[in-house]
Amino acid sequence: MRLPPPAPLAALALLSALAALLAPASAARAEDDPAQDSAQDPAQDSAQDPAQDPTQGDTLTVTAPRDPHDAPSEELEGRAAATLRDVDVREQVARSTPEALRGVAGTYVQQTAHGQASAYIRGRTGRQTLLMVDGFRLNHALFRQGPNQYLFTIDPLSVERLEVLRGGASVWLGANALSGAVLVRSKGPSLRAPASAALTLLRTGADGGLGGRAEADLTLARGFGLFVGAGGVTRGPLEASGPLPLKPGLTAAQRIEKSVPRFEADGRTQLGTGYDALSADVAARLQLRGALRGEWTAAARLFRQYNAPRTDLCPPSEAPEGWCLTYNEQFRTHAYTRLALRLGLALAERAEAGVSFQRQHERRTNDRVHYQNIGRDAVRVWEARLKARTRPLDLAGGALRLHYGLDGSAEGVESKAWTRLVRSSVTRQDARGQYLDDSAYLRGEGWAGARWRRAGAWGAWGARLGARLSAARAEAPGDERSSSRAVSRGWAGPTYGGGLTWTPPVREGGPQASPLSLHLNVEQGFSAPNLDDLTARQLTGQGYQVENPALAPERATTYELGARLRARGVEAELWGFALELRDGIERRDAACPPADFGCQGSRTAPPFTLINLPGAAWVLGAEHALTVRLPLRLSLREHASYAWGEGPSPLPSEPGLTRPLSRIPPLNGAVALRWSAPEGALRGAPLSGYLGYEARWALAATRLSFGDQLDQRIPYGGTPASLTHGALFGLRWGAHELLGVVENLTDVPYRTHGSSVNGAARSLNVSLRLAL
Repeated sequence: MRLPPPAPLAALALLSALAALLAPASAARAEDDPAQDSAQDPAQDSAQDPAQDPTQGDTLTVTAPRDPHDAPSEELEGRAAATLRDVDVREQVARSTPEALRGVAGTYVQQTAHGQASAYIRGRTGRQTLLMVDGFRLNHALFRQGPNQYLFTIDPLSVERLEVLRGGASVWLGANALSGAVLVRSKGPSLRAPASAALTLLRTGADGGLGGRAEADLTLARGFGLFVGAGGVTRGPLEASGPLPLKPGLTAAQRIEKSVPRFEADGRTQLGTGYDALSADVAARLQLRGALRGEWTAAARLFRQYNAPRTDLCPPSEAPEGWCLTYNEQFRTHAYTRLALRLGLALAERAEAGVSFQRQHERRTNDRVHYQNIGRDAVRVWEARLKARTRPLDLAGGALRLHYGLDGSAEGVESKAWTRLVRSSVTRQDARGQYLDDSAYLRGEGWAGARWRRAGAWGAWGARLGARLSAARAEAPGDERSSSRAVSRGWAGPTYGGGLTWTPPVREGGPQASPLSLHLNVEQGFSAPNLDDLTARQLTGQGYQVENPALAPERATTYELGARLRARGVEAELWGFALELRDGIERRDAACPPADFGCQGSRTAPPFTLINLPGAAWVLGAEHALTVRLPLRLSLREHASYAWGEGPSPLPSEPGLTRPLSRIPPLNGAVALRWSAPEGALRGAPLSGYLGYEARWALAATRLSFGDQLDQRIPYGGTPASLTHGALFGLRWGAHELLGVVENLTDVPYRTHGSSVNGAARSLNVSLRLAL
């Protein structure tokens, strides 16, 4: 295996050294400022918990929670993680939930379409990352290698908090968390006021988007609340700043082969963009008092997206403009209930149980000149989860708490396809759909872990250790007409993980807690092949995928070292990691099945299949983030991330050789400077506001895998480097706010690596929120 080039790592080290130089001075200036102290609220659950160390929080946004729902997820403790609050999402005027993650270190957002996007965490996405919504899995048996639709089915205005955990997390969160996880917490009843309501209106310039959301938070009785919300958006064609500059020396055929996206005659409006969407949710929350103490919650949430073209296939690079793959319906329906109790027992001080039902529905049409392919897929997921924790136990002068749980799911798949002849309007059902109809997928997991903390003369120590046993089974019927083999397979495997945190001792008379903490983590991951891997036949950006029923589970081990500094005025973190991926799934060229005319007629690229790599693949990298509060009410935020991936070649003709892993993001980052006006600064009125500047950058992505080289979304030679500038502003009066972002100030064409869509042209996005 070749080592990564040292220049990007050296750049990260230089930036981190700058953070270290800034930290002491900023801390000294703020040390004697009592206004900087944050009060601890006695209502905070962790404040009364002897097993919790307040120095161990792991988000860059640090507040004093006044409600258990405000506390960060315990899975983030001691890990590389970041949190976005609802106000952070609103200030971005984000078009989607994935887009809101662009400012998180170690996270890179790829867009296959205007209405689809996927988050890469430490260079991996799809089944190798775990998405969870309100404690339940968004991942399901049809998750693709690039699951562009699914995180997009969460309305960004319905989100209370987004948490991104970078690094393996299968032990504490479950299967698929090989490289990280995104944890979504939706809005719900706050139980803080008799009633409140808000109306948010949105306007985005580059796509002419118009949208809004109305929501109400009602406290109907003591300890009982109801939350309702509904919203919608319509977006037109997306204007870019023009096509990307092409690599010199390309032939005329090569210029056509990867002409993605296609443009209208003005050279700026991208074909295959625009969509409509609706969302709605209702949630209830009841606090239980008396002998049975705890909380019951229930919610139903839905998202409906209509007419979202897949940009790289609307039209394909070499096809007439009438050719278009459109997702006419992308629906998510999610209902769940959860009961959390404070039992006070030695082995179950607290326990939580929940049941969830989720249905993902997709209907698409692929228009050709003389015919139309129609597909309809749906997956129904029933999930149950149970977890508990013990009372804290005294051990070696510290506090030990045990955690344990069970979770599992049962999934059923519907998949059908039709071909309609345009001239005669005759429609016939195909032998099979994108998947095998009436397939099923079962998953069951059990886990246990321990967290220990101790404070003494040698500083504060924290340790965690855990194990999980994961099992999965796939069942799919065969189909002779389409030469599809039946699948009846099962897998099981253990994962282990642990971590160590050390906070140095503080000097006498100094702050109550040391601002520095050091972290060492080793986490394993497990991901069994799903029904998409085993049975799918579908068009993708890298060609036409045909099934491989013989795939084995992927297994990973993450090794990471980190340092975090949280002094007054400065927050900084630096992480280095190595991800070892065994039996990793990559793409390899294949032959079309005998009776599959969709494969034989594919114009995008030769067919491919998924295989397990014959040896270990590695992803190495580093990431850092820095926030500094400067004089004159200025603040500076900066982050950078680098990942380098390589593994055995998937090609039989290259035994013993290595190739880059697919779609690893280049060295990238962002820097933002912001000025905040104090409340009442404008003639004593209850007004506050801010002005800001932001730059996002990425180096050229030139290390391409076999699949990347076939991918028409990735230009010959790789994705060019980019640097974009933006401005942001906000004005708040009371509970009302006017927020805005000016995108791409210099109006340069750019694209995130692996995307079909070029970034937006210079444009203004505005959000108006009115408290009712």
